[in-house]
Amino acid sequence: MSDSTIPLGIDISKSDFHVALLKSAKRSKYEHFTNDSEGFRQLSQWLDQPGVGPVHACLEATSIYGHALALYLHQQGHRVSIVNPLRVKGYAKSQLSRTKSDRADAKLIAQFCRDLQPAPWQPSAVEVSQLQGYTRRLDALEHMLTEEKNRLKVTPQDLVADIEAHIQFLQEQVDTVKKRLHEHIQAHESLQPQQQLLTSIVGVGRVPQRGC
Repeated sequence: MSDSTIPLGIDISKSDFHVALLKSAKRSKYEHFTNDSEGFRQLSQWLDQPGVGPVHACLEATSIYGHALALYLHQQGHRVSIVNPLRVKGYAKSQLSRTKSDRADAKLIAQFCRDLQPAPWQPSAVEVSQLQGYTRRLDALEHMLTEEKNRLKVTPQDLVADIEAHIQFLQEQVDTVKKRLHEHIQAHESLQPQQQLLTSIVGVGRVPQRGC
């Protein structure tokens, strides 16, 4: 990170995110935005202030909630790092930091960014991002399907038909996503090496065929 690049720490959740901008060793600015396109636009306006320029934005790789913001900042010309939360936790211990709040967490991530200068993140190719979307959706559907099957074992008799219908719907969705996932892999030669790995996961290798 060059001396002219200001660290920006981001503490993000599903609905919003807090940021801390380290303008100097003793000067920090804080703000809070919604985690959506309007919040991204407001963040961009907030960063468009004298003496800031491109920032080095850091956020933790704790969930998918930060991907859209990371991509937006990358497209705006900022340096972006998505870091392992265990690294940030280890840094916090080394700094004897015990304060816990969204604002304090954002500042801690900014300080981590300034001191350890994590490597820049690069967005995945479009076909890889789409593959990740399919696998995440499949995982979510499988989770819901397992929950409903477990619920069926303890549900009152008058609700059995309703849950069975939902199970059938979820199974159809699982089959559809598996089929689309495999079609996506077959359509992109660069993803072919992923085929063996994905089919080694229980159930992913079974693609429903028409007429079966």
